[in-house]
This record gives sequence, structure tokens and C-alpha cells, in this order.
Amino acid sequence: MSAMPPLTSSPYADFMQQGQVTVGDHVLHFEIGGPADGEVILLIMGLGAQLLWWPNSLLTALIEAGYRVIRFDNRDIGLSGKFRGKTNRSTAPAMLARHVIGLGRRNPAPYNLFDMADDVIGLMDQLGLQRAHLVGGSMGGMIAQIVAAQYPQRVGGLGLIFTSNLQPLLPPPGLAQLRALTVRPGSRDPDVLIRHGAQVLKIIGSPKHYEPEQALQLARQSFERCYHPAGYLRHFMAVLSTGSLKTLDRQIKAPTVVIHGDRDRLLPLAHGAAVARAIRQARLVVIPDMGHDLLPAFMPQVADALLQTLRQASASALPAPN
Repeated sequence: MSAMPPLTSSPYADFMQQGQVTVGDHVLHFEIGGPADGEVILLIMGLGAQLLWWPNSLLTALIEAGYRVIRFDNRDIGLSGKFRGKTNRSTAPAMLARHVIGLGRRNPAPYNLFDMADDVIGLMDQLGLQRAHLVGGSMGGMIAQIVAAQYPQRVGGLGLIFTSNLQPLLPPPGLAQLRALTVRPGSRDPDVLIRHGAQVLKIIGSPKHYEPEQALQLARQSFERCYHPAGYLRHFMAVLSTGSLKTLDRQIKAPTVVIHGDRDRLLPLAHGAAVARAIRQARLVVIPDMGHDLLPAFMPQVADALLQTLRQASASALPAPN
């Protein structure tokens, strides 16, 4: 395992530092903060979302609880390395149809979530981490499920936020939410693209707690940091190409909390409930009025739910791998 690479200050959180490591044939960009001797929480973000989507208020709550926190850009998004090769956008609708009709079977794609799970292990190796708690949001929760099932000795506790195991017959996304994620504005004007990003946050998010200025700020930061729609498309294809994770869920032994909002219309609550049923002794925490977003209003509840499970995991931890 490697030593920590050189770090510089993060421009997005003054209590975090940033760096890059090479995993396989691509670079992963990460940020790290908190006490050097703290147990590590590795945050895995969702489809097309940069590490910025993990709110500073959640990072602060976890760090103040004594943890060392890492968030990173998945491959093909943000400041991490991009996939080399062309991707045919027109294949995505056919993949979606095959995913639904095939009842959770795999589809061909440039890469899938199993490949992205290997990225997580590669990142841990490069940072010298024998074990970490994993917290994944949406697609990141799917990746975390794979890691926890395939690499049980590398995972302490598991936190899964508004995610799914892609098992057959779960309710589909709402039409407005699916359209928001799959239809792009025809304009390349930055202002149009930023406003579109904020509108997506409104459509998939928590209707009673939407804050226009906050959404616009996150959309602008994300656009200015990296606008890469091809990576977003390939993330979508990676989800559709992976197939059901239900069998893997049954192999997970890590103490697990599944956190889901009752106003999530992108991945309805039934998705989180299915994950909690499939993972042995997983705890389901339903947050009233929360949609498919991480707004400050919900962070105390999210942090409390995570910390309860992660502390349980630490108390019952197996010896770390050599």
C-alpha cells in the first residue's frame, strides 16, 4: 500500500485538503480532512455528481465526531480521469428498456458499477487504508454495496443514502425526475446550463426545503469545476449495465444503516426498503419530507443515523487485514 500523496488546500472547504492518485489507468481526485488518527469514512457520490455534492455541514458533523473523512470524484466526472473512447448516446434508451424488460439483468456498457467498486478499493490501496467505513449516496450507495459484499474485511460500517439494489419490479422513477436526468438543454450557453442544473436539483429534491440560491450556487460550482456530460451519460449506462445487487446484499456482514426520504421521487422509498430487507440486520431510517438531495435541514438526522451505525461497527470490528 502507498503513502499519502502530496496535498493542497481545497478551494471548497477550508478544513479539507485535496490530492490525486492513479488507480489503474485513470486518476482519482479526492479531498480529505479530520484528525489524522481518526477512523476513516469514505464518501461515494452518485450518478454524474461531483464530490461537491457532499455538503460541508455533513463533513463537519462527521469530523467533529472524531472521524477522518474522504470524499472523491468517481471516474469520468469532476477532476478525476475521463474515459477514453466514444460513447453512443442513442444506446441509452435501449439499455433502459433492456434493464426493465430484462428484470435486472446486465447490459453491455463501457464500464459498470463493479468496475467503479474496484476504483474504491484502488483508492483505499493508494491512500494506505486497510479498512474504512463506507457511505454512499444514490449510485454511490450501489457501489458501496458491491464493495461491502466483495471486500468484507475492508469495510467497517456501511451507510446507504437514497439508493437501490436494482432488484426487479421496484417502482420506477417519476417521469419528471427521469426526464430531468436524461434530457439536456440544447444550448451550450453557461448560464442556461447552470440554470438547468439548478432546476434538476429542484425536480429531484425535497419540495418543502428547496432553496433556489443554494441550488444555483451548487450548479454553478459544479459547472465551473467540470462540465462533462459524456461522463454523466456513461454513469447512467453503468447503472443500467450492472444488474440486480440483491444476491450481493445477502452477503453483506457490515453493520448497515439505510437512509431514505419519504419524498424521493427519483428512487422511491421502496428502493431503500428493499435494500434494508436484503441486508442482514440493516436498519432503515426514513426521513420525512426528504427527497433525493442532501440539504442542510436534514444533515443533523443523516449524521446522527450514520454515527450510530459506524460506532456500532467500530465496537464489533474484526481484526484489520494485513
